[in-house]
Amino acid sequence: MAELQQRTILHICTDPLLRDTIRDIIAHQGYAVDTASSLDLGRSLAKSNDYDLLIVNVHGDVPAIMEFCEEMKTINPSQMVAFLAGRWTYIPKHSACPDDVIPKD
Repeated sequence: MAELQQRTILHICTDPLLRDTIRDIIAHQGYAVDTASSLDLGRSLAKSNDYDLLIVNVHGDVPAIMEFCEEMKTINPSQMVAFLAGRWTYIPKHSACPDDVIPKD
């Protein structure tokens, strides 16, 4: 019988308290979680590891976050990317990125 592989998630967030809290919540659900404190570190990790999901906390430079998402989709079109955002209004309409938006509330 084949052993099930644990799903892996990369959470990118510049706020250390929020990043650690969300990591703990996701890990408690049984996922392996890596974290990144910047888009640059997240980009490096995503390029060198195979993640089931990238979660990007949206509370900063939305154009840079959109560029990051589009880059990840170009490298791996099946890569799932979700934004953790306060409002949908942050996300440009009719965009292929992200796959989903997780509301912060």
